[in-house]
Amino acid sequence: PPRSTLFPYTTLFRSVRDVPAGMELETYTASVNAIDPDNRAEAEYLHSLAEKLSLDKATVNQIHEATGKPPLYTL
Repeated sequence: PPRSTLFPYTTLFRSVRDVPAGMELETYTASVNAIDPDNRAEAEYLHSLAEKLSLDKATVNQIHEATGKPPLYTL
């Protein structure tokens, strides 16, 4: 069966414990830049990553806006 289009990204960010302190925003931004959150699976992945990185919804939406992507959350 075909692999999910998220496969490379979910393995890249499998353990957020490996993200150096202070690099949470950069890590999330890199993930947003790598994919287009245009389906449920991608949105769920980004939501999960944001939670694991302890990013609040407003910050996540600011990252999406800065990268030209649709907001993840309705505030």
